[in-house]
Amino acid sequence: YRVYGIGNRFMPEQQAYYRSLRNGLAANLDVGYFFWNKISLGLVADVYEGKKKSYKNERSDHVQMRYAGPHVAFRKVLEGNKSAVVTGFGIGVHVYKNQGVAFEHTGKSLGWNGSIGFETQIAPHAALTFTATCVVGKNYKLTNRLSKSASSVPLSKENAEDLSRINLGIGIKFF
Repeated sequence: YRVYGIGNRFMPEQQAYYRSLRNGLAANLDVGYFFWNKISLGLVADVYEGKKKSYKNERSDHVQMRYAGPHVAFRKVLEGNKSAVVTGFGIGVHVYKNQGVAFEHTGKSLGWNGSIGFETQIAPHAALTFTATCVVGKNYKLTNRLSKSASSVPLSKENAEDLSRINLGIGIKFF
């Protein structure tokens, strides 16, 4: 779920369209190794994708966001050694792309992610995980491609493309 603000930049019908574009699908891959009992170092990659067409097919957006970077996680094993709470933090690169019928906007920026999750062992080397992740970043410069021409556009603080989102997930962890 993207958490960007709509503001007053758009007409009411456009505001409803952009609000509906907030939802999408996300996938996450976290590879790490616990060098110490409670601290892990690794890499995390996060992918988000959302699509929307206006009811009159006047506008179409296919938003793709990629995030990748180093990650540190902290684990608190609960009683019985079958469950744990894991929190993590990372700083990495955000890549943004929004492709429409006659346009394409792209950009890159530095961002960060934070996560908190609960895992419970379901097999000798596997655990079921429930995770909430916050990925934050803003693009202050976009490359716009209209038909065959391209131009870079610097964005003000107020008009920057907000890449912030919250992901809720269920997964399987192997160890």
